Formats: sequence, structure tokens, C-alpha cells
Amino acid sequence: MRESCRLPVLPNSPTLSDLDATYAARASALAVCDGRRDLAVQAFDAQTRALTTPSRPWWRRLFG
Repeated sequence: MRESCRLPVLPNSPTLSDLDATYAARASALAVCDGRRDLAVQAFDAQTRALTTPSRPWWRRLFG
């Protein structure tokens, strides 16, 4: 499932505290988004390795 990252935006007439709060909220949201993206890349890499790695016969796995 594809889901885009939602980043906080400034209100129409931002005050200094709005700027500070939005800056911190965006930093937090970007960290979460980056973590999700990293997890998705790791899952994709693991799936690709699992599908492309040839499996050895059972007797080779058993006896080495």
C-alpha cells in the first residue's frame, strides 16, 4: 500500500510560535517518514534476495 508522508504546513498568517511549532513538527514527521521508507526498502531487498537466491536441494542443506 502506498501512502504519502503528511507534513504539517503553516497557517495563513503564521506567528513566530507557529513557525517554531511547525518546524519541530515537520522535523518529527520527516524522521517518521524516513524510517518508514527505510523499512520498506529493507523489506523489498529481503524479498528480492529471497526470490532470486537459488535454493539448495534438501540433501545438501542436510549434509552440507
